Amino acid sequence: YNDSMSNSTAKNVVDSLAGTASKLSGLGNGSSLSVGLEFPEDIQSFSVSGKTIQLFLNNGSGVKEYYAESRLDLNSVNLPINSGFHKVKASLNNGKVDFSEAE
Repeated sequence: YNDSMSNSTAKNVVDSLAGTASKLSGLGNGSSLSVGLEFPEDIQSFSVSGKTIQLFLNNGSGVKEYYAESRLDLNSVNLPINSGFHKVKASLNNGKVDFSEAE
C-alpha cells in the first residue's frame, strides 16, 4: 500500500510542476504561480533539465523514475527532497521557469 501511495504522490509532483510551468506560458513574462504539493518519502533525487522534471523514488523493489515535460524551458531548482507538504512557487523570467520553495 505504501509503495503505491508513494508512487502516485511522486507522479503527482512531476505532473503538477510541469502543468504549473505550462500555465505560466499563457500568463506571460514576470508572472508566477504557487502550488501546494505532498512530496513522498524515499526520494533519491530530484532534477530539472531543459523541459524535463525528473524524480527518482527508492521504493521497495528498487529505484523508479517519474518524469514530466513542460512546454517551457526550466531552470534548475532548489526544492526540498524531504517528504511532506511543500508550497512551491513557479516564476516565468525571460522565457524560463524558476521553481523555488514558497515562503
